[in-house]
Amino acid sequence: MELHGIAKAIEILSSDDAKKTFEAASTTFLQLSGAVQASNAKAATSAAYERLKALATKYGSLSLARLATTVHAGGHFDKVFEAIDKMIGMLRDEAQLDIKDRDFCEHNQGKNKNDMEDLDYNIEKLKETIERLQNEEKELEAKIENHEKDIKQTKENIEELTNMRAEEEKEFLQSVKDDTNAIKLVEEAIKVLTKFNSQNKIPLELAQGMKAEPRPELNWKDGNYGGRSGESGGIVSILGMIKEDFEMEIKKAREADAEAQASFEKDREALYDTLKQQKELLMSTKSELSELKTKLADVEESKGQKEKDLEEEEKMKLSLTKGCAWIKSHFKSRHDKRQAEIDGLIEAKNFLAGME
Repeated sequence: MELHGIAKAIEILSSDDAKKTFEAASTTFLQLSGAVQASNAKAATSAAYERLKALATKYGSLSLARLATTVHAGGHFDKVFEAIDKMIGMLRDEAQLDIKDRDFCEHNQGKNKNDMEDLDYNIEKLKETIERLQNEEKELEAKIENHEKDIKQTKENIEELTNMRAEEEKEFLQSVKDDTNAIKLVEEAIKVLTKFNSQNKIPLELAQGMKAEPRPELNWKDGNYGGRSGESGGIVSILGMIKEDFEMEIKKAREADAEAQASFEKDREALYDTLKQQKELLMSTKSELSELKTKLADVEESKGQKEKDLEEEEKMKLSLTKGCAWIKSHFKSRHDKRQAEIDGLIEAKNFLAGME
């Protein structure tokens, strides 16, 4: 545009009509004196002042008003040009600072918003995790309680089984003792009954095998009493069978006790195996509960930390809202005013350059 203006000016000044005009006015140009030049310079300064003042009013620029005052006070245009360039540079630097502040606010407010949304989401997820872990904790505690009840019941069963076996063994020993004592009594009775036959040289097998026959009178021989060998032999025989019965009872009792002992040991072993498994299951469940409690504590700690982070982000939001409110509400107006001032300065510079 500047080159186009220069070319247009050359075209105007180089036209045939312009040459005729300049030739007719050559005498006037030649007669200019130093006083006339000074008057022209003063007029140019006045015109520049009026133009700058008008531009200052048009763009609402304090900088242009100051420049107008400088020109009116007799300031040289080259110094004014330097001042204009400096002002334009400062305004552009100021614009970059506003852009930097705007970008800072937009970036950090956006990041703050995203961070708060992420924290809210994570906190909700952690709440769900904590609730799930707490439910699992309750379930494991209930399992532990049931395991402990099972262990207690198994121990009671072992104690009951042991007591029952002890009672059975006590009864067995007592029965063996009673049968043994009974056998001794039978043996003493047999011994007493067979003593007469032995003293009278009556064979025991004869006495035991002899059938009792009814004899109304006593058995006397050679003036001596011969005894009721038939009846006594039958009694001895019966006592012998009773003894055998007692011995059989002892044998059967021993066999039954051995079977009972074997069954007891088998049942007790099974109960101890069950108890071992129950204890292992209890320890496993307790270990699982301990790990879960550790995990729950970690999750609760993480939730607490994120809640603190959210509090900090909320503080950051308030700070950014307060700090960025002015930038947000004034950025466009400042930009527009600044651009208008820059446009005015450029226009003033171009005007002064034309005058120069």
